[in-house]
Amino acid sequence: FRNLIKIKLVPNLYFQEIKQGYRKIYKKFKSQSQGQLQGILLISEVIDEVISQPINIFGDKKKIKFDEFIFLKKMLDFFVSQGVKDKIIIRFHPYESCSKYNYILAKYKKRLKIIKSKRVDLLKNLADSRLVVGVDSMALIAAYLCKKRVISLQSIINKRAVFPSFKRIKRLQKI
Repeated sequence: FRNLIKIKLVPNLYFQEIKQGYRKIYKKFKSQSQGQLQGILLISEVIDEVISQPINIFGDKKKIKFDEFIFLKKMLDFFVSQGVKDKIIIRFHPYESCSKYNYILAKYKKRLKIIKSKRVDLLKNLADSRLVVGVDSMALIAAYLCKKRVISLQSIINKRAVFPSFKRIKRLQKI
């Protein structure tokens, strides 16, 4: 069988394009930013899951709805509780309206510096970020390829992995 079929591993051209594009953007961004603090990039995506959460030591569970609004609120609550001073950049899915979270963001306006990424190139958002948080967006893979610290909340909602388990993409339970 080995002699019949030659298999050659070829690099993923899309991944190479992400890395090269990021390098160019990062060089330009670095010279313009003049040492400004980089932010935390939250990747918004449509989430509609029901998760089972243990409620006692006997293994009883209750079902809880988990969506993108709960994700955002929980993350912002966490950042407030930790006294995060970095800017929080919210990157919307291309099909989402930039006003989607206005009522939630209004509650945090005085406690966090929140920036909405309105139709900005993903690589520019990544250049302006030191940490990327999401669930299972392809943007997490792009962040990984750009050597960003990446946290996936995929495991918290019991989703099967949409992308492979890259070693540098941390799952919430591993932090």
